[in-house]
Formats: sequence, structure tokens, C-alpha cells
Amino acid sequence: MSTQRTIRDGLTYLIVNQHDRLIGQNLSQLHLYPGHQNYDDAYQEGCLAYAKAYQTFTQSPEDHPDHFRAYAYRQIKWALIDWLRKTKRQLDHQAASNDEVDPWLLTPDPKTDLAIANAEIQTTIAKLYYFSTPLQQQYLDLILREDLSNGEIAKRLAFRGPLSMASAGACKK
Repeated sequence: MSTQRTIRDGLTYLIVNQHDRLIGQNLSQLHLYPGHQNYDDAYQEGCLAYAKAYQTFTQSPEDHPDHFRAYAYRQIKWALIDWLRKTKRQLDHQAASNDEVDPWLLTPDPKTDLAIANAEIQTTIAKLYYFSTPLQQQYLDLILREDLSNGEIAKRLAFRGPLSMASAGACKK
């Protein structure tokens, strides 16, 4: 027997299980910290995204808590990125359509732009990592996490390369 979960059920589950850390982790990855002008609104958007994730999760969140937390984390991240983009578009539209507004109010927030750019980069890297072979994933880890050069990575992986002795001699000419 399947019961339909509601947004209210999701918010209750969020509070009872103290899963607000998922929202906080996403906000900090997007460089939105307490004191940021959009923090409170973003936090509320994260709570709603969590509740919607609870509502749409295909399995029982109570029976599969680890899978649900991973699912909710992704849903919150995507919802916050979309919300940041929408907020930026609205500000850009207001700036273009209202010439009488004080220019100080329309100054773009570099932190929000940086947050959007960082989120897009992280999403791209995650997709790249997902579609890579294990060796490519290892290479990405060494480049992105350890900041190694190609030479250092070759030594670490004991990579000999595709060149044979004959083709190596041809390259010197």
C-alpha cells in the first residue's frame, strides 16, 4: 500500500531528523554563508527542495535513509542553482528596465556571480567524472585535488606513454 507523501511531511521529516545539514552543505558549496544578503531566502528554498525531494523519492525515505539523503542533496543543489540563476536574471531585468533606480541598489553581487560560476564548474566536473574511465578519474583526481603537473602524474602512475623507441627517435629529427 503506497501513501502519498506531502510537502508538509517532507518539512516535518527535515525537522525531526535534523537534516538541515544537507541544506547548509549546499549553501556553503555555493558560497552562501550566514550574513550573505541572499542566505535566508536560499535556506528557505533549500528547505522546500528537501521537502519536494521527500515527496518525489520513489522509495521509502525511512527504509532507505542513505539513498534518500544522497537524492535530497542533489535535489537541493539543483534547486539552489536554479534559484540563484533566476534571482540573477530578475536583478538583471530590473536593471535593464528601470532607469530611475538608485545605481547602488543594482550593483551586481560578485559573490552571487561567483557562486553560480562555481556551481556550474562543479556540476561539469561531476558529469565529466561520471563519464570517465577509472584511469581518467584517477588522472582528474591528481590534477584537480592534488594539483599535480602532467609530469608528476606520469611518474605517480608510472606511465610510459604510447611512443615506442622508433617513434621517439623520429620525433627528435
